[in-house]
Amino acid sequence: MKKILIGLSLILFFTTACKEKEITSVSNEAIQPKLLDEAPVEKINLSGPFTQRISEISGLTWYKNKLILLPQFPVKFKYKNGGTLYSIPKSKIEDFLFSKTINTIEPDRIEFVAKGLEKYNRKDSGYESIVFLGDTAYLTIEYVNNGATESLIVKGILDSTANRLTLDSSSVRHSPAPDQFHNWSTETVLTFNNYIYTIFEVNGKNLVPNPKAYKFNSKLDFISTLNFPTIEYRVTDATLPDKNGKFWVINYLYPGDKPAINPTEDLLISRYGIGRTHLEAEEVERLVELKIENGAITITGRAPVYFQLETGKSSRNWEGIARLGNKGFLIATDKHPETILAFVPVKDLN
Repeated sequence: MKKILIGLSLILFFTTACKEKEITSVSNEAIQPKLLDEAPVEKINLSGPFTQRISEISGLTWYKNKLILLPQFPVKFKYKNGGTLYSIPKSKIEDFLFSKTINTIEPDRIEFVAKGLEKYNRKDSGYESIVFLGDTAYLTIEYVNNGATESLIVKGILDSTANRLTLDSSSVRHSPAPDQFHNWSTETVLTFNNYIYTIFEVNGKNLVPNPKAYKFNSKLDFISTLNFPTIEYRVTDATLPDKNGKFWVINYLYPGDKPAINPTEDLLISRYGIGRTHLEAEEVERLVELKIENGAITITGRAPVYFQLETGKSSRNWEGIARLGNKGFLIATDKHPETILAFVPVKDLN
């Protein structure tokens, strides 16, 4: 992060200096970015098989009044004739967080049937995100095929009476996303105005000079690409957009990924500032607000929400997010450093 801040200092200096008729010197003093208050991360106590690291949660979303938790490999948890998708009633989450009437939650199980899709249940592949349009579920799949990483999307039906999600193997479609990056794919899916949108995992300037998002209809026919903003580090999941098309994404940097991601100057820091515990840290854990409008996705004028980091502990690979009304966000990790479901309170959410 220190190298990024030094680079930002030079950018800010030259932006100001070029307004003068003549540049006479360069200051050696680094410009301190604005320090932002950070949101606390409140862990939700869980019990049952879901708490194992092999859960490897890769996406969160809402289905009616239930929070859906998607494991990257649902087949690792055998249930009836398939694997397992997990859910938690919204009322239980609110009881735990606000009423304090319960002190632990055991997620419920939903049968996950994916016949004909067995080849995606292997290392470096798997299910990455999920969203619902009515009873129809849309899931992105990351598939490493002969060294190339393909971005796929598939749909299925959730039968709430039978408590079963059944995927349609014939519905699998390719997303026209970059495939030259190993283990990176369209890791985010969302719906807006009855269309389906997928977002590629990396959108930094040095790797993807002209980032795009991808639009499908409800039948998964590809419609078009959309311009997407340059955002350094990884984008790993998104909330459902509001009626105006605004939504939030997880923006995360694991320090070990830095050589591969090769980030340039973080323009969100120069524009808005940086979280207090992030100033001396290598990792980045934050949320960024975006908007779908006029055939493009753009960054809104709201500052990112930085998470309060745990000093001296491993960074948390946040892979799932769902908004909890105007109170804040529910977030989840994969297996790094452990399975975590947490709440991030945020004020002034419209």
